[in-house]
Amino acid sequence: MSKNIHELVFAFAYDYLDMIVADFVKEYRVLTAGMVSGSVLEIGAGAGANLSFYPGNISLTLLDKNPYMVKKLLKKTKLLDVDAEVILDSAEILPFPDNSFDSVVVTLVLCMVDNVNSVLDEIYRVLKPGGKFYFYEHIHSSNQRRSRVENYINPIWRILSTGCNLNRNTNELIMNHKFSESKVEIKDLQLWFPWLSITNIVGFATV
Repeated sequence: MSKNIHELVFAFAYDYLDMIVADFVKEYRVLTAGMVSGSVLEIGAGAGANLSFYPGNISLTLLDKNPYMVKKLLKKTKLLDVDAEVILDSAEILPFPDNSFDSVVVTLVLCMVDNVNSVLDEIYRVLKPGGKFYFYEHIHSSNQRRSRVENYINPIWRILSTGCNLNRNTNELIMNHKFSESKVEIKDLQLWFPWLSITNIVGFATV
């Protein structure tokens, strides 16, 4: 299946996936999108799941590399009457000058990029001094059984999800980056059954 078809299928399925987990992750969106101020960039904005959580007194830029997601995003901003600039581009080389934003938001994106450190470097670059990077991501489980399952199904999951990795230690990459401070909370996202849970991180880092 071509990349173009993968992107189309993922964009089509995204709203349904988000609907399924929306109530479970509302807290995480409040702690990320809900905390921003000033000029704000969201990387990997998808179909706009965070839009209703942003405060009203901000300047918002939304970026995604999937053209089908960008179409959904434009419709969602119009539907919710959100004033935002929507850009089709990649996280690895952001099309903005240094020190452009007060806040950057990333939710469930670092699992999908080719090089997490490159994206973190770009986030650091476009943030103003004292600016904050807010994130919510899933990470590799520390539970031995779940960890093995994640490793086992990761190759096929990457194909189905257009690049999502289940077994990244994104928390360590953020904490070891050159941000002046970082706060990372590890949370178990408990879904419908006791055995069905996903390890998540939510937090912020400061330039």
